[in-house]
Parts: sequence; C-alpha cells; structure tokens
Amino acid sequence: MNFKLRDFGFISFIIGIFLLPSALFISIIFIIFASVISTKINAGKYLRDSWNFPFLISSLLLVLNCIASYFFEINTIDNWDKNLNWIGLMNWIPFFWLFWTSQFYLKNFNQKKIFCYAIIFGTLPVLVSGLLQYHFKIYGPFSILNDLIIWFQRPITHKNGLTGLFNNANYMGAWLTTVWPFVICSFLISKKKIARIFFFILIALFIYIIILTQSRNAIFLTFLSTPLILGIPLIKVMILITILFFIIIFINQIIIIPNFINKLNLPLFSESLINIFSKLELNTLINDPRVYIWKSGLMQIFSKPILGWGAASFSLLLVSPFFDEEGNQIKITHTHNLFLELSQSYGLLISLTIFITLITILFKSHKNIFIKNNFRKNQIENFYVKAFWIATFSTFLIQFLDITYFDGRLSIIFWILFAGIKNSLNSEENFTQ
Repeated sequence: MNFKLRDFGFISFIIGIFLLPSALFISIIFIIFASVISTKINAGKYLRDSWNFPFLISSLLLVLNCIASYFFEINTIDNWDKNLNWIGLMNWIPFFWLFWTSQFYLKNFNQKKIFCYAIIFGTLPVLVSGLLQYHFKIYGPFSILNDLIIWFQRPITHKNGLTGLFNNANYMGAWLTTVWPFVICSFLISKKKIARIFFFILIALFIYIIILTQSRNAIFLTFLSTPLILGIPLIKVMILITILFFIIIFINQIIIIPNFINKLNLPLFSESLINIFSKLELNTLINDPRVYIWKSGLMQIFSKPILGWGAASFSLLLVSPFFDEEGNQIKITHTHNLFLELSQSYGLLISLTIFITLITILFKSHKNIFIKNNFRKNQIENFYVKAFWIATFSTFLIQFLDITYFDGRLSIIFWILFAGIKNSLNSEENFTQ
C-alpha cells in the first residue's frame, strides 16, 4: 500500500514541479497533494529529525508574535493592520511543512534526476514567453481561471528588462539562474548527440534571455554558478568574480563601456548591455537606493529587535526620498533583503533561528558534496548533486541582494531545493536507489 501511495505522491510532486513556473495555481494543488501523501507515510518520523526543531520553534514564535501584536500595541503606526502579521505567516509556516515533506521525494539519485528534467522542461514556457515578449512585442497580462494563472508579459522599456510571464525582470532572472545549474549539468552528462545539441541551444537561450532581463543579480549568479558546476572551488570563484567586478568598474570609469557598446551597434542586445554596464558605473553603485534601504531597515530592526514592527510595515515607516523621471515618488515596499525583511517584521530571534539553520544546512551539505565526496559514486551523480547544491546556493544568495522570495514560484522552489540538499546530511541517503 505504502509503495503505491509513495509512487503516486512522487508523480504528483513531479507534475507540480513541471507546472510550477507556468501554472502556479495548478502546481500548488499537485504539490499539496504530494505533501499530504508524504505526511501520511512519514508522520511518525517528524520529531525524529532534529533539523525540524528550529522550524517548529520558529513557527511557535511566529504565532506568539502574532498573538502579541493582536492584543498589544507592538508599533505606533496608525494605518497598519494587525491582521497583516497573521497573513504574513503564510510566507513561512506552510513552507516549513513543504521543506519536510519534499525530502521524501528527493532522497535518491533517480528522484533528483527526474526532478532536474521536470524543472528544465517546465521552464521552456518561460523561455518562450520571453522570446514572444521581446521579439514579437506580445505584451500581457494574460490570465485564465479567473486570474488564478497570470502571464504578465510586461512592456519592455529602456529601463525595464524582459519579464516573460513573471511580474518583473528580477523574478524572471532569479528563476532562470535557479534552473541554470541543472541545464549545465544536463549538457555535461548527455551522451547522445541530439541531447547535447538540445541542451547547448538551451544554454544559449538562457544566456540570451538572462542578459535581456538586465538583472545584475541574475548575471552575477550565472557567472558564479557556472565555474562551480565545472568543479572550481567556491572560494576561488568568489575571488575571481570580485577581481572581475572591480576590473569592470575601473574600465567603466576610463572608457565608459556603455558608450563603447553603443558604437559597436550590436544587432541583438546592445541596449540591454548598455543598461547593465550603466548600472555598474561607480556613481550608480554608490548611490544605489538599496544601500539607503538596507540602512533604513537596520535602523528599524535595532529600534525594535524583539517583536519587530509587524509584517508589511516597512513601507509605512519609510518615507521614500527617491523619485522617477516624471517626478513621482517611488514607493519602497520592502527591505530588498530577506533576512532584514523577516527581522524587521517579526524580530531578530525568529530570523536568526531560520537563517542560521539554512546557512548551517548549506555549509554542512557543501562539505559532504564538494569535500568529503561521501555520496558520489560516479561522475553523473557527481554533477546532479553539485547542481542541486549550486541551485540552492544561488536562490538563497539572491535573497540577500533582493527579495524574490515573495513570488510563489520562487518561494516554493527555494524550500524544495533546501529539502534536496538537506538529504545529503542523512547518513541513510542512497543516491543510487
């Protein structure tokens, strides 16, 4: 009975992963169904895993925080709704459950391999939506099922890059950089010529569309993850990227790279490259609004470190000093850093408990996967396990540079990827099962 139920749950899980980027609502139904089956089969094992305790404690603290905010005045913001704290729990507690239930479907090599192909082929509609948006000027939003599924396809301007079916270009770039390690991995292990050609074309499309998003974070993470999957140690990659970053800034100050690109008149994406390098000019980096936003977030955290200010309160506390070209004030809705956002909303104790746990999982799994080599029996398994860790690292790192977490697709894949690498900490894990 359990064997059939397990397989049924895994199929539902994979369908959910395949539909995740293009049909979020339907994907959630399949993933919830798979999670219910996982819970039914593994209910007695939850408290046996010590990694669940920090998230269980965090859930309790989040609920207590909401109760405190409901009965007591935790801030003096007149137009802040106390119910926002309860609504904000949906960004965390259900995902702690997803983290636990997803581990059941990512325990061995074959499961990870199927997951890899599901997320790659599920991303094909994302690529198509981007190409239609950029080359054929097909703009949305397009929606079905009473707006439960929306493809945004926002108009491209000289400042806003390609969004595809996502709400903004940063979300699009974040998704592509999350899937990128799996694409590289699939290309490297493919033995058939037709498969290698397919994945090579896919690599070219990923690079092309990532550039068109004009997302600095996406480009940075693409540069970061590619050498890692090829086997270059993380510390060396970080040093090389840091050196390259300062070289680009230095050259940009001397010859002004955007002007140079403009003179080249590149046929495909000269405007996107110009906008990317314009964002890497020294004055632009120094005056980046995010520096001001992060500083403001820290000041708010230190003023109320225990309970925080409440969910969605940041925009009510910060008077934006930034204006667009038409003179309209730019509203700042969040801290552009997930750790700061959680700390500002619910207090430092909760955010430290969650993030220290996630960072510990990253470090310990990195040691097992890249250093100890405990679980790698052949080159193919080696690439898949590395790809899982690198994708997790990328989606985690981007949350410190910007918050893409509040897009449902990206928060779901965030916790599922962590579930996958957490399994590398289990001594009983069998990648060849």
